[in-house]
Amino acid sequence: MRIQTTPNTTITELANGGLTILSPTGRVYAGNRMTAVMWVALAAESGDPAAAAKDIARHYRVPATQVRADLDHFVGALRGAGAITATP
Repeated sequence: MRIQTTPNTTITELANGGLTILSPTGRVYAGNRMTAVMWVALAAESGDPAAAAKDIARHYRVPATQVRADLDHFVGALRGAGAITATP
């Protein structure tokens, strides 16, 4: 699966290391530093959640299964808000 932002989604990195995501439906998500880490990893891996999870797990030395579960939850919330789309 690959994800990409939908048109009119706005992502803003914050001074505290977090981020906000404004979806085209008007929903706003405020994320902490780890949310920003997940977003940056997704961008670095061309929207591939599996590859992003492996990168994060390796960097932070945490179980890849936990990172993938957290990342899947994050991606699911953004898909539900219309901020991103996923393609096989």
